[in-house]
Amino acid sequence: MNSLLDVTTTELTCQACVIGSGPAGALVALPLAERGMDVILVEAGNRDPAPLSSVPLAELDVDGAVDLSYAQALQLGGSSNLWAGRVARMDVADFVERPDIDSPTWPFPLSELSPYYERALDILCMPSSAYYKELPRLPCSWKTFAASDQVDIRYLMWSRPAFKVAELVTKSDGKLANLRVLTDAPVFDVTPNGDRRTIESVTVGRRQNHKTIKAQVFVLAAGGIESTRLLLCYARRHWRGEEGAIGRYFSTHPKADLAVLWAKQPVSAGHPLFREATSNGVQIRAGIGLSTATQISIGTLNHSARLYPIAEYKAEKVFESIKSAALRGAPIVNRSARLRRLLIASGKMAFDRLGQAVRLQAKARTFVVRLNLDQHSNAENRLTLSEDCDREGRQLLNVRWRYDLADRRSAMTFLDMLNGVLRAHDVGHLEYSYLRDSNSWPLTAVHSHFLGTTRMSNDPRQGVVDQNCRVHQLHNLFIAGPSVFPRYGNANPFLTIAALSLRLSDHLSRVLGRE
Repeated sequence: MNSLLDVTTTELTCQACVIGSGPAGALVALPLAERGMDVILVEAGNRDPAPLSSVPLAELDVDGAVDLSYAQALQLGGSSNLWAGRVARMDVADFVERPDIDSPTWPFPLSELSPYYERALDILCMPSSAYYKELPRLPCSWKTFAASDQVDIRYLMWSRPAFKVAELVTKSDGKLANLRVLTDAPVFDVTPNGDRRTIESVTVGRRQNHKTIKAQVFVLAAGGIESTRLLLCYARRHWRGEEGAIGRYFSTHPKADLAVLWAKQPVSAGHPLFREATSNGVQIRAGIGLSTATQISIGTLNHSARLYPIAEYKAEKVFESIKSAALRGAPIVNRSARLRRLLIASGKMAFDRLGQAVRLQAKARTFVVRLNLDQHSNAENRLTLSEDCDREGRQLLNVRWRYDLADRRSAMTFLDMLNGVLRAHDVGHLEYSYLRDSNSWPLTAVHSHFLGTTRMSNDPRQGVVDQNCRVHQLHNLFIAGPSVFPRYGNANPFLTIAALSLRLSDHLSRVLGRE
């Protein structure tokens, strides 16, 4: 592993240049290198976390709270350094045709990702799809509710401690001679060849220390903000500003504590529907969604609700507040990587201590209902180039995002249906009536999971990349990461990012093998 600051040559060549060392980039680059390809993995940061000011945003026009403490990590391993460890697949509902909600579908079935999900779980050292077969029993009053064909109980795992991609990159860099990892190497420019159908090179480095990398294929895997910014800059220079769908359809999995569940009877909090539980040595959590058929019949999006007994709810809020303070705090905090790590560790300690109090709470009757919200595709939710630049000369981005009336109606339809099923099975009821008359919901809107801004579609008029993640107008430029998602769903995207990157790596291996 080398810092670009120590590289003396001005030009580097390789078969594949992957930009970004987070989960998206690493899981494209490392399998290619393992197959003998000559790979350069480029990282703008180094081993230490960069201050939050490194996020290239100029103006935020957002409906809801903004919390960028979980945003980009300009650091070896990228966003995995901020990842809490939640592991979940996307749902069948995210892949079915839904003309009623005016959202495109993926250009391949969910089953195509299944083997890549399994490979990703193996890399994470986590069990496969049978991981939740030894769960504590549900309370009797909840069994018929959970068995209803109208609801879908969704289980997710936790990687504990959260898997760090930086460790995987470092290990691979030490044993693969054909893998070169360059740190301190932000991309400054992307240059096409004469016919502008192929990328010839990228220029990396900071002022006064630029280097050129030439490759047969290039992969932008620098996150949904930076990859999109680079492509917008390219379009302005080389496509006369014809951006198409680049930067549009932006979403970030908005979330909010929107309701309270009043159970008819106190229930044991031992099942993962009510708090974290352990199965086969893995921590498990569950949420409540609506079945695919129910979503289609009532015209709602794929939302999910998780229940938090009051003690656990307070524990998670303490952790989030301490972590946010650590990552976006006073200037002295932003200047000290060690202090940021210490404060985050303190937040985890507080979370664990309060989590012990949760386990002592044998039964609970009142639960906060946290919604992880899907969203309609809205072309006006977008990233655009600002006229302002940072000190390195990078053009900054403007962000516009709204949770509009159609989105709110979908969330209310979800809550109405969920409340009806809870009542029908005599479990309890939800309180959320205040939402009907409220002009402002307590949303955390822009925070992480930057989705949709280079979305996948085989129709160039509808998307930016094809089903193999190749940019439509260019023969050898690919994009990896959640910005290619055409539908958002509600699942944490880490596992799907990993699966898509492994799939892309297989595709690039075939492409490079033919050349």
